Amino acid sequence: MKNINNMLEEMPSLKHQYEQMQTMNFVKIFLKKEDREKYEKLKSDFENLVVQMDCYNKNFSDRGWIVYDLIKTEFVENANKIFENEGMDEAEKYILNYYTNDVKSMTTFLYYPSKEFKDRTELIKIALDDHFNKRYYSSVLMFLTIVDGIINDFTKSKGFFAEGVDLDCWDCIVDCSNGLKKLKGIYNTSRKKTNTEEIYFPYRNGILHGRDLKYGNEYVSSKCLVMLFAISDWIKSKSTEDKRKETLKKELNPPPLNESVKRYTQIQEDRKIIQQWKPQNIIIGTDIPENGSSNEYIKYEYLHEFIKMLEYWKQKNYGKLAIKLEILFNNEITPNFRPKRCRELFEKNILKRYKLISVKDQAIYMKVIEIEVTVEKENRQITGIMRFGMVYEGNDSCALPNNKNGKWNIYPQDVRILYS
Repeated sequence: MKNINNMLEEMPSLKHQYEQMQTMNFVKIFLKKEDREKYEKLKSDFENLVVQMDCYNKNFSDRGWIVYDLIKTEFVENANKIFENEGMDEAEKYILNYYTNDVKSMTTFLYYPSKEFKDRTELIKIALDDHFNKRYYSSVLMFLTIVDGIINDFTKSKGFFAEGVDLDCWDCIVDCSNGLKKLKGIYNTSRKKTNTEEIYFPYRNGILHGRDLKYGNEYVSSKCLVMLFAISDWIKSKSTEDKRKETLKKELNPPPLNESVKRYTQIQEDRKIIQQWKPQNIIIGTDIPENGSSNEYIKYEYLHEFIKMLEYWKQKNYGKLAIKLEILFNNEITPNFRPKRCRELFEKNILKRYKLISVKDQAIYMKVIEIEVTVEKENRQITGIMRFGMVYEGNDSCALPNNKNGKWNIYPQDVRILYS
């Protein structure tokens, strides 16, 4: 087993978990055989995970590939193995194939990690569509502007590539020495001369200032996508930095050893659930009615909650409708005024009929629902399509429906009919 201390020194929470496991070495002799074997496997899996992540960054960060929270462990291990056995060129071919094909199912996690990402959902979808359809000259430009805008909004002062932007973040996997800041340093290289040779890194200044002319390839676009995943991680970690520090401080007054094993086991189980998840193909008219009461959708909790929202709309229950569609009215600083804002909007849009058009099971905690609605506006009826995202969220971020530790929230994606 290679030395795991490099990454542990930069990740206090992982270091604490490992120290707890190490402590159990002194008492494992008193455990039952099955518990002892479980402990040994957990410790071995933990060590392997940390080593593989550290090796991946050392092997590939100079080329623009780094680890982040949602990266698949199996992919990291395979890339490292190919690098050791066949060299950089073959390993990079494998990585490139992953980011132009296999990673597609994971990109749905980029839509809602923070408000800065949510505000750019449509732009991210366009950039991803361009990327996976090999329109790289377009996707690269989109990715670079999205990244800059997200960081600018989050820091409220500077974009990602600006000099002096603070990318420090405590206990964050993408803030390791071979992480996000290293990418920024590479991509922020000064490009003062027009270059007609093909490039393989997203040099921000050369591309956006028209100096690097041949940037439209899968390498540049895929590295932009990695950067977007990494920034998603960074924002989630930065937003919870103080809370996580306080949590670790409490844990250092150490909890029972069995609690540490239980917590790590839960983390591993969650990762396994996410990686093994398969989308359901829900057929409207067969699996579910196209137009029914909320009680007819109980089998699918997110649909049950969504149809309840439509029922509140039809019943003109603006108090409950404002709660269900909170994101539409969260610019109203005073929560007590939100039902009023809801009434002002929906009194002009009386719901007459609705039916489900499609239900897309995009991720374990994210679904997209399209409906056809007929609304009455000033004695005239208009029919159109609306689209909504359903996201399962806990207190701080997306949660797992399997764990029953959150609730389904509604994110309107296309509600133009309300304003037509």
